[in-house]
Amino acid sequence: MKTLCSTLAVLACIVLCMPLTAQESNLSKFYIQNRGQVQDEKGAVLGNTYFYKVGGGMQLFVTDKGYSLVHSSENKSGTEYSTIHINLEGANIRAENIVYTQNAQAQFNFYNANKTLEDVKAAQTVLIKSIYP
Repeated sequence: MKTLCSTLAVLACIVLCMPLTAQESNLSKFYIQNRGQVQDEKGAVLGNTYFYKVGGGMQLFVTDKGYSLVHSSENKSGTEYSTIHINLEGANIRAENIVYTQNAQAQFNFYNANKTLEDVKAAQTVLIKSIYP
């Protein structure tokens, strides 16, 4: 368990310490609740993703099984993605166990041609209670 906590801390530091572009600077301050705005490369909604964080070409997605880190970079043929999926064996990650702290809370609105999502929760710190029963 100690090794797992150390690994999680190192990976989170990598994601959170990446240099940011001007466009990412506001969003990168927050862990943002997923209410259907997170989609895969084919446009399918990722319903098992509870929240995410972006910054410096990196994205962190927390799911019902653990978390994923996605790095994106541009090249001549388009955008290239590299992904690491971390499954926390035996974990019980549920939406009702996620606490968006009162410290620096915000809300975001997402609009596209097909869907409007308003008042999406976001916070600088997110806690997940009772991961391991």
